[in-house]
Amino acid sequence: VLCHLINSLNPPERRPIKRIQVSERAFTQMEQISQFLKAMTDYGLTATDLFQTVDLWEAKNLPAVQQSLMALGGKAISKDDGYFRGDPSWFP
Repeated sequence: VLCHLINSLNPPERRPIKRIQVSERAFTQMEQISQFLKAMTDYGLTATDLFQTVDLWEAKNLPAVQQSLMALGGKAISKDDGYFRGDPSWFP
């Protein structure tokens, strides 16, 4: 879901995650989270905006995940490039 989210914020020819894998294997799932985090950095978020893979994978720090998604929403709104589809009042 997160990989589809970050891809939707980019034009089709510049999708940051070319291959979204669906797998039950832990390694593959963690790799997809890492790709999402790299794509967020490429999108313009700073390292301090990002959660760590373990925060989501092991549910160790879900508020950090939420904060990262809020930062992503705010960045998408500020870019004003037409790819964000949603209610901008949800994001600071």
